[in-house]
Amino acid sequence: AVDPDSPEDKGRQSYLSQMKKLWEDCTGCCWFACWQLPDALVFAPQAVSEATGFQVNRESALLLGERMVHRQRLISLYLGYKPESDFFMSDRVSGAVPSGPAKGRALAPHFAGMRKEYYDCLGWDTETGAPSDEALEKVGLSGYRVGRN
Repeated sequence: AVDPDSPEDKGRQSYLSQMKKLWEDCTGCCWFACWQLPDALVFAPQAVSEATGFQVNRESALLLGERMVHRQRLISLYLGYKPESDFFMSDRVSGAVPSGPAKGRALAPHFAGMRKEYYDCLGWDTETGAPSDEALEKVGLSGYRVGRN
């Protein structure tokens, strides 16, 4: 459980939820259908194992999700994406909320810290946004770098 009113740990939480979401995307399962479903990361890998004969478990499912994140990043960087675009969004999303319980609070001041935390979780360079060789090796993408492959 995390404090929804605090910017602390949001980069790491985004990292964790993205790995699960991309795994579920790869299975063709709607992420929203698996939200709050107890043991979704046990039963879905087991179902894939039964259907395909491949041995898939929670850890390998999340690793597949992380591999997808790195692939997306490599393609984006190859196409000219810059890390400063990570939080390029309208004031409607990042600016101060005009009313309600969060009135006057804004996300924009916290974006840089959340991005650094997210990049650190993935092993990405904080300046360029490029995955490190170690991060790519972890997910089975050794040898792939922007501009080389």
